[in-house]
Amino acid sequence: MSNRTELESTVDSAAPGAGTFWSSTNSHPAPAQAWGVDCCDSASHPAAKTAALALRLVRDGTAAQAFQSPGPATTPALPLPSQPGQTAQAVVTGGGAGCGFTHAQFVAASTAAPPPASVKLAADLFDLILEGCTPSRTVQITITSPHAMAANQFWKHGPTPGQGAHWYASPRATISGSAVVLTLTDGVLGDGDLDATNGRIVDASAPAMPVAPATIPTLSLWGLLLLSTLLGLVTWRWRRA
Repeated sequence: MSNRTELESTVDSAAPGAGTFWSSTNSHPAPAQAWGVDCCDSASHPAAKTAALALRLVRDGTAAQAFQSPGPATTPALPLPSQPGQTAQAVVTGGGAGCGFTHAQFVAASTAAPPPASVKLAADLFDLILEGCTPSRTVQITITSPHAMAANQFWKHGPTPGQGAHWYASPRATISGSAVVLTLTDGVLGDGDLDATNGRIVDASAPAMPVAPATIPTLSLWGLLLLSTLLGLVTWRWRRA
């Protein structure tokens, strides 16, 4: 039976099929689930192994060889939606000889799911997929922007063990001027598919800044004294009336 990546590679977007088919890839860290692939749009979703899904046979070697072919380690200049006319570029190191980008783009923060109220995204999200990597290996992705970033945090949007897609702070990102270095490990927190067996790393993340909580205005000492005096006058006039 084909693994998840091999099965996804068989879907022809020009002539999509129908139905969801089992892959041989377990869903980590849920051993009672495995990944199924929708042959209409190639989207993959975990499902309980007791679910009644179909199987698809794939000729041995063809898909695997395509998956292992080296991808580009450097993206082309990618447009930044929030900075018309400006571009940024990313380079991946590590992960094995065949590890490279099969998808890379910047996405406007305004079109993404809103982050927590305590955080403000400071730049566009970098949405990426690396494939052909050695399973369970660690990579470093260096993103170089045209200008220094006013950010001191890096936040990701994606699933974490036991929870669906949501925003969370990345502990493995450094920001220095106009460069960001992301450290990602296949199948570990930060890899959006949480699968340590497929050599595929998925991520969507952006620089961010903390937002100070709104403060409640308070009166100064003189303001309190004035308010007390006014209240006293109102009470005195009410008693005289």
